[in-house]
Amino acid sequence: MSVRSTTALVVLAVTLACSGPARADEADTRYKIARALKRDGKQDEALAELKKCVELRQSYADCHFVMGNILRAKGMIAEAVKAYEAASKLKPKRADFWANLGAAYARAERVDDALKALEQAIGLNPKDVESYVNLATIYRKKGLPEKALKMAEQGVKNAPNDHTALNNYGVALRNVKKLDEAMVQFKKAIALAPKLAMYRFNLGVALRAKGNIDAAIEQYLEALKVDDKFGDAWHDLAMMWAQKRENEKAVDCFRKYLAIAGEKLKAKERKEIEDWIKQLGGAFDAPAKKDPGKGKKK
Repeated sequence: MSVRSTTALVVLAVTLACSGPARADEADTRYKIARALKRDGKQDEALAELKKCVELRQSYADCHFVMGNILRAKGMIAEAVKAYEAASKLKPKRADFWANLGAAYARAERVDDALKALEQAIGLNPKDVESYVNLATIYRKKGLPEKALKMAEQGVKNAPNDHTALNNYGVALRNVKKLDEAMVQFKKAIALAPKLAMYRFNLGVALRAKGNIDAAIEQYLEALKVDDKFGDAWHDLAMMWAQKRENEKAVDCFRKYLAIAGEKLKAKERKEIEDWIKQLGGAFDAPAKKDPGKGKKK
């Protein structure tokens, strides 16, 4: 913790100790302590202070909201939803409250509730790019690609230099078979955030769909340079190497995919991959090579 933050916490703690439980601003003091702790990465301690804050004042909307943010970051989605719901009921005109509630609903797979909350968010703040991105993602998962495209397009209009919005727009375009337009958006996203492997992967998917396998492989390899634990990239790369009859490279990629997927992989899919490896002439339990893209030196 920084000296400045430590000093601030000491001052706040002394104020709290001297004020007594009857002080009307005790909840405010707890909230300020929690915010300082959160800034210094002390999430558990911050959460404890926020819970005390809520006990002191149930109507403290911002306290519920920050609590929800911490809980969502910790993966405690059901608890985060409750906190966001409380915040949104107390301050229904706060677009950010509805936006985060919608995102939490989506994580909880409460799709219809997520749509309502996110639509409420953009109704209050039409410039809320993240909510447009989340809406597009939900519509896409619901099998409504045209609605997803509309939301994604609006997100880019609001923030033409936001790499998340650009990538989301690219995915929406790709899903309605507008591959050339999709690739333009993916390239823009990559230019803004070259260290995000997903953008390279998405560009590779579009190139593969167009039949440009060599260019797709190049993008997958670039994605794996950034994130060598990207299981889907290893899987798709294996399929493309197999298509090009580069069996040894395909086997290495499949083994890498199996190693990353581990126990999360369903038995049926694991069996399919193992069968692929056998057909390609490899043993599925052999160790994977570090760089299947380079092949043997000649």
